[in-house]
Amino acid sequence: MVSLGAGILTLALVCLVSFILGDWSLMFKFSGIIGLISFLISGLFTGVFVSGDRVRANWTHEDSEDQDFRQQRASKLFLFGLPNLAGAILYIVLTQ
Repeated sequence: MVSLGAGILTLALVCLVSFILGDWSLMFKFSGIIGLISFLISGLFTGVFVSGDRVRANWTHEDSEDQDFRQQRASKLFLFGLPNLAGAILYIVLTQ
């Protein structure tokens, strides 16, 4: 839950900067980039972008501690990026 709080705090900081500068499109750009990068790295940790054969090969040659570490990092990055991506989507919905 700390990573979700950090994501919300990051989104709040981006919103504050956008408010101070008077350019709300910065919120879309920065929070969208932060959210997408977090989701992509999370996907890399979980093995979403590789074939099933590669996932099985990695699964058999990796001990459970490393698997748990990767899954925890992927979950934390996903939770960090979720509020930022939601903020970018909210900007799109409100400006349409």
